[in-house]
Amino acid sequence: TAIVQEQTDTPTNEPTERGTNTSIPSLSPTPTSSPSPTRTPTLSQTEVEGTIQAEMNAIVLADAQTADVNETATAEQERNYERGTAAALTLTATQWTPTPTIDTRATAEARLTETVVAAGITATANAEATSASADTATAEVQATNASAGTATANAEATSASADTATAEAQQTAQAALLSTASARQTATQAWIASWTDTPTPTNTPTTTNTPNATATLIAFRPQTNADWTPVERDFELPQGGTVTMVLVPAGCFDMGSEDGGDDEQPVHEICFDEPFWIDKYEVTNADYGSIGCELWSSEPDQPRNCVYWFEANDHCEARSARLPTEAEWEYAARGPDALVYPWGNTFVADNAVYGSNSGGRTATVGSFPGGTSWVGALDLSGNVWEWTSSLYQDYPYDGDHESNIDASNRRVLRGGSFLIASGDLRSADRYGNNPFSGGNFNGFRCARSYE
Repeated sequence: TAIVQEQTDTPTNEPTERGTNTSIPSLSPTPTSSPSPTRTPTLSQTEVEGTIQAEMNAIVLADAQTADVNETATAEQERNYERGTAAALTLTATQWTPTPTIDTRATAEARLTETVVAAGITATANAEATSASADTATAEVQATNASAGTATANAEATSASADTATAEAQQTAQAALLSTASARQTATQAWIASWTDTPTPTNTPTTTNTPNATATLIAFRPQTNADWTPVERDFELPQGGTVTMVLVPAGCFDMGSEDGGDDEQPVHEICFDEPFWIDKYEVTNADYGSIGCELWSSEPDQPRNCVYWFEANDHCEARSARLPTEAEWEYAARGPDALVYPWGNTFVADNAVYGSNSGGRTATVGSFPGGTSWVGALDLSGNVWEWTSSLYQDYPYDGDHESNIDASNRRVLRGGSFLIASGDLRSADRYGNNPFSGGNFNGFRCARSYE
């Protein structure tokens, strides 16, 4: 979650208290000593005029310095104001969480008002400071003239002229500051009026922050079995109820085995560009709607046996599914690791229903969870042989192995059964049988394309 924090720039020369500007130096000269009434300095007319002129120069210099300080402070305020306004205006509509709408127009106008008020306060403070400096200078000159005798009248007249000039200078400076503030206010208001408000979205997630689950599943290609986490989905059956299927991701594996029969060679790579679904369990008597050979499979949750290839194919199609190809079946059992058995490369008797532990009958589907494959399918080894859609032909496997027109040639069954030895439980093992064969060990499971 992104959190938007409003940025506030505080001008470094902002007054610490209302009416007091800490950056403006005092313009009042500090008298070094008070004239002694017992001493009567003898100053010539020229010296008195020089003293007054020096005081006037000091006042003018102080005014110039004050103007420079004010101009610097004003420029710094403007820069900080612009930075703060720019920060407020650059907020964009790219936040994941709801972002409160910022009224940048009101914020800018409020800051503009503060600037104008601060400018007026600064101008007033400067005028008062200048007036205080003039009053101090006048008092010192009057004290000096009191001792100068006949020069007093001229000094007072000159001081009065200085006061008049200072007052006029103060008025001119204050008018200039207020004029500048007014012009800046007018320009800024025009700038604000030209803005186009951009509404802040309340909750608009971007495509990069909202991953599409379907696109992710289609694109994902595990490099090892461990890269995949099983995904299940229930599909409705025509007669009612549901059947659980597991997703087999797109990817590649080595089909066949160098350790098996000749029909398992040569080993060759097979790749799937799209994922597909396959039944988690073998089709049961309950799923099929009837019992086959009751002697070997009679319970609702035992696998349906004694089924022809055509019957298995028709059942899957009625479910909007199909029989898996033998390549799909082997990939679902072995995965990218090309395991020997669905659970690994070492045989474990407790992971499959076969000749040595079945008692001559099928078992409830899923009753040997240790035999679960990498995609979450059970009983891919043992219980009943499973029909595939493929013709029993030599490797390498290709599209010629698939044909629904050929009704006489043998079809491939995979996985072994409750009657065979452990050697036939390998996931690469192939068994070809007549499609009209309905042996007590023949069963099936369905597959369907991803949707």
